[in-house]
Amino acid sequence: MYNSALKILKPWMIKPFELIYHAETHYRKGSDYSKRMAYINFDNAIEVSIYSFMYINTIPKGEKIYRKEELEKVKNSYFDKLKVLEGYIKKEHLPIKWEKDVINHYHDQRNKLYHDASLSSPDTSELNTIRQIAFWIFTTLFKIANIEDLLDASISESENEFPHIPEEYVKPIISDIKQKHETPLFIASIIGRWNENSQGDNEIINEVTNGF
Repeated sequence: MYNSALKILKPWMIKPFELIYHAETHYRKGSDYSKRMAYINFDNAIEVSIYSFMYINTIPKGEKIYRKEELEKVKNSYFDKLKVLEGYIKKEHLPIKWEKDVINHYHDQRNKLYHDASLSSPDTSELNTIRQIAFWIFTTLFKIANIEDLLDASISESENEFPHIPEEYVKPIISDIKQKHETPLFIASIIGRWNENSQGDNEIINEVTNGF
C-alpha cells in the first residue's frame, strides 16, 4: 500500500481499495486479458466494500448499524449485500445511481467471464460501468470523495518505486547462488521489480527461490 493511500484510508478500507487499485492498473493496460482482470476485480471490490463496511459497523462502538447475525447472513450472498447497500443509501437519503438489480446484472456478466472457457474480453461499456459502480460504492460507504485522484497518486508512486538492491548483488555470482542472502536478491534482479515491504512480493520471491 502506498503512502498517499495510507494517509487517507482507515484500516478497514484498505482491502477494498487494493482490489480497486489492482483493477484500475489492469483497466489502464487495455489488453483483453487485462480487461477481464479489471472487470473481475472491480466486481470483487464492490462485494468487499459492502462487507467491510458492515463488519466495521458491527463492532461495539457507540451505535451499531448491523448485528453479527446480519453479517453472517450476507457473508456468502452477493445479492444480499446489495440489499444492505440499498437499505443504507435509502436510510441516509442519498441518491441511488444504480439499482441493486442493475448492479447484480453486471455481477452476472462477471461470473460468465470467470467461467468462460473461450477467454472472451468484456464489453467496453460494461467494463466502464462496473468501474464507475465500484468507485461510487466505495466513495458512498467510506466517504472518500477523491478516489480517482487517490488511484492516480498510488499508481504514480508504484511506477516510480524500484527495489533497493545492494550494488554488490546487482551481478550475482551464479556459482554461489545457493547462499541464503544472495538468492532472493538474484531473483529480484531477474524479476526487475520488488517491493521488500510488500507481503505479496516477498511471498512470490520466497516461492520462486524454493527451487534454488
